[in-house]
Amino acid sequence: MIRRPPRSTLSSSSAASDVYKRQVVNTFEEVQAFAFYTIELMPSGEVKPMDPRVILAHYPYPSPPDAWFPLILGLYILCEELQDMTMEHCKDYFVQTGWLNLFDWLAVSTLYMVWVFDILYIGCMPELNIPAGLRIDTFWTLALVQTDWQGLLGVACFCMIIRGLKFTKNVPVVCHIGNTFSHALVPVGLLLVVVFVLLLAFAVVFQIKFSVSQMDQFNSLGLSVFTVFRGLLGDMDVGALYEAAPIFGPLFFCTYVTVVLFVAFTILIALICDCLLYTSD
Repeated sequence: MIRRPPRSTLSSSSAASDVYKRQVVNTFEEVQAFAFYTIELMPSGEVKPMDPRVILAHYPYPSPPDAWFPLILGLYILCEELQDMTMEHCKDYFVQTGWLNLFDWLAVSTLYMVWVFDILYIGCMPELNIPAGLRIDTFWTLALVQTDWQGLLGVACFCMIIRGLKFTKNVPVVCHIGNTFSHALVPVGLLLVVVFVLLLAFAVVFQIKFSVSQMDQFNSLGLSVFTVFRGLLGDMDVGALYEAAPIFGPLFFCTYVTVVLFVAFTILIALICDCLLYTSD
């Protein structure tokens, strides 16, 4: 379906054209289509779509050998982690010495998901045997699959780079820092849960109070939570808060900064220092 722009963004004395490309796949018919269509933006603001061109091709087509690389790498890391888990106690593996092991399991999961999306994007995913009554839309857009694949690949690469810290255990200073993070994993995680609850509570307060004002960042609960989180970095419009509510605006903001930024993060530093002293002993 071709969706026209609501209105032209060009000036009234100019005209231009734009080309749109789409790639769709029908796994039931084993065919894929490449659609190209052009729209012409007239000086009057009218949008005129041209006749589309569609190229059909067989689906699926063979996958290159490098599509199996995430599967092989994930299998290697999985075997390595299962070996470490059998040699150590589960509590020691995940809590005391295993803060990097969590990134290993996340790397395994994302690598497998990258492989699945890679196979789906390239074209080796088998036909979906969905009952005829449930076939609402058999066309898949590969652009959406590619977007999700890029996000998973980024997380997998991030975990693989963090995994390289395992090779620094023989360096005394770096090993000491790593042990501090390992012992601080559980208390810091619980503290972050408390901080999130505090952020959610203040976000609800700001959203209820300023949702009917001219401040768009508090129109919904999701935007309010994100705005409160940005407030930790000083990115909150305090002047607009004062204009919308001269009394409650500064009062809520000062309470929020005192409780979350000063008290909670001071406790965070204290927890890390305590774990640093524990590993030093």
